[in-house]
Amino acid sequence: MKEITISMERPAEFIGLDSEITHKHPVETEPNEYGARMHRLELHIGDAPVGYAELAYLGKPVPTYYLDYMHVDPQYRGVGFGSELIDQINAFIKSKGKMGLLINGISEGSPATGIYLSHGWTETANSSVLVYNVPEGVGEVELKRVRKHLDQWLDKTQGELDEAA
Repeated sequence: MKEITISMERPAEFIGLDSEITHKHPVETEPNEYGARMHRLELHIGDAPVGYAELAYLGKPVPTYYLDYMHVDPQYRGVGFGSELIDQINAFIKSKGKMGLLINGISEGSPATGIYLSHGWTETANSSVLVYNVPEGVGEVELKRVRKHLDQWLDKTQGELDEAA
């Protein structure tokens, strides 16, 4: 695995800005584009929301938090705020004692992949799938089952949204 270094030095306009990340439970969130309610971690600089992550919980076959989406506004990228958000995602997943799963829709070679790898996420045999906090004894067979369950959940969620339209 290649080593990745992320610079945390911030340009002058970002020095002294306080960031805060808040958690919203699915019952407190609006349904996403697929009609699903997710855990939402929101990154704020002062009073302004500048980024967020959405995670869905899948209870089987291996209890997993699926990182569906992470976003930091373009003007706040490259100065450490994305790293802060990933650190909070990791802390949330670990506090629940579950595994994290990311189906990496990022193009190969993108620096966005590196930020996950530098924060403890690892690639599986399928390099488009990244995992975090994998329980002892969970191997590729179980990860394939988790991926299949996730695909079924996504298909069902999308189908319910299509039927409602």
